[in-house]
Amino acid sequence: MLTRLAAFFGAFMMLVFYFGNWDVTHGLVNGDFAYMLVFLAVAALGAGRVLGLDAIIERYQVGGQALIERYPALDYVLG
Repeated sequence: MLTRLAAFFGAFMMLVFYFGNWDVTHGLVNGDFAYMLVFLAVAALGAGRVLGLDAIIERYQVGGQALIERYPALDYVLG
């Protein structure tokens, strides 16, 4: 749950690490930058919908109605 939010803050953390370890001796792309791109990809694609709790929550039925339809604000949280 909240995969996109966690991935966004993971990318922010990697950005801080990237500038904290600023050394262009081996080029501009280092491990921190690569991990930041991975976190941004997870945030953009919403990976929680494939094998995460987000998919289970979206299919959950409450009174014969999908939980996401009953509470539309939940769509903003899940992405």
